[in-house]
Amino acid sequence: MPTPQPGSPQARSFNCPHCGAPVNVLAPRHSQSIVCGACGSILDCRTPDVALLEAYEKKVTSTPWIPLGRRGKMRGELVECLGYMHRTITVEGTDYTWSEYVLWNPQIGYRWLTEYEGHWSYSKATNAVSRAPIAGGTSIKVYGMSFRHFQTATARVTFVLGEFPWIVRRGSKARCYDYVCPPYILSGEEEDDEFNWSLGEYLEPYVVWKAFSLEGAPRTPVGIYLNQPSPYSAGLTRAWGIFAGFGCATAALTLAAPAYSPHPTTSPFCCTLSGLLLLAAWPAAMTAMSSSFETRRWSESDHA
Repeated sequence: MPTPQPGSPQARSFNCPHCGAPVNVLAPRHSQSIVCGACGSILDCRTPDVALLEAYEKKVTSTPWIPLGRRGKMRGELVECLGYMHRTITVEGTDYTWSEYVLWNPQIGYRWLTEYEGHWSYSKATNAVSRAPIAGGTSIKVYGMSFRHFQTATARVTFVLGEFPWIVRRGSKARCYDYVCPPYILSGEEEDDEFNWSLGEYLEPYVVWKAFSLEGAPRTPVGIYLNQPSPYSAGLTRAWGIFAGFGCATAALTLAAPAYSPHPTTSPFCCTLSGLLLLAAWPAAMTAMSSSFETRRWSESDHA
């Protein structure tokens, strides 16, 4: 998808050539297509004479969490929600569908929010990767991080609503490549001999709700998402740090014990070993849970 240059917007209105309903374009200088909210037809809004790209007789069948036209502040960036779409991949006969929101600001250009089963990521285009993925390549190093290949699949557009900075069509397909370094995701997309990269960051649902002042409570995330950070990572480092500190203190006290108790009734070594085993129980348990978390994450990847 193209990355347009920011500019000053002036809203544009016209009637849908298919059903006659009013249609408002919020970013006319950059939007190339828009979906009629009444009949679902896709319209080409690049010229004054709006063209019907694809008629659609069905009613809108999906309501976005973020209303079109809603403004919010994501990661310090003021953005407005312009478009909403569903994309679907089929893996071993099973369909997996996620939502994508097109966000826009005339000064910074476009951003994207993706949502799958309650998991959210905030993304923007990046030029840090100048090539398409190498066949068989398992990692990409960029931004000082190593992104590990998670999956490659063909995604198709299954639902659209709002306006987009490219000509969107239901059923259009793109080859997608995902590399992860939680909480970040590096995604490549290939369509019509054009390749683009985006960098995304995992967000907790409440962050999105707060940013756009959404009503109600967000959906509770289901399962483990590909770039979801492990909840045990920070605690694991702290737990082993505490164990190392207490372990050193215990060892020091054990070595000093004979000087204060020349006739000990219990072997200092046995006491030290027992103490260390007890101290290791907490970080060992967290290590096991962290390992289980990663195993479940990668069980959904191409490398399971």
